[in-house]
Amino acid sequence: MVPKVGQCVELQGFTARLANQTYAPPGHVHELTLNDNGLIKEVPNLPALPTLVSNYLPLNEVVSCPDGQIVDMIGLLSSDSGVCAYERDGRQGSRRVLKIGDATGDELAVTIWGSDAVSFSAPQFTVISLTSIRKTTFMGNVSLAATPTTSITIDPKNEKAFALKNWYNSFV
Repeated sequence: MVPKVGQCVELQGFTARLANQTYAPPGHVHELTLNDNGLIKEVPNLPALPTLVSNYLPLNEVVSCPDGQIVDMIGLLSSDSGVCAYERDGRQGSRRVLKIGDATGDELAVTIWGSDAVSFSAPQFTVISLTSIRKTTFMGNVSLAATPTTSITIDPKNEKAFALKNWYNSFV
């Protein structure tokens, strides 16, 4: 069985150890390895589990946060640079710059890295939720940059997302 995002599973017969950083995604400190007799089982009929609570800031408030502060934000995707390759310190990587706007009328560049940059796919004006993203300023321009703990959700199903989509739909 391959678990789906948001699905609750029970793991039986595994070993937990420190991750080999050569192969682990950035920020992943531990890894789980299923033993030969290991099982992954879906946990059916669970009562409602608590969900992640995000403290979304409007973009006009993100701008006034101190550099380096980790914030949660939600907005509409207005543009996507596509995947760009880069090289730094002899290592190659991938990045993507998204432009995200919200009902305040502000718009910020958001840089995502690595596998997130490669796998990201969303149509223009889709609601995007970014949790644990770092506010930065470079050459006077405020932007947001993904961290190893950043979570990106495309078209989230929450009250803020519905309000933002309704606001956008009132103009089209």
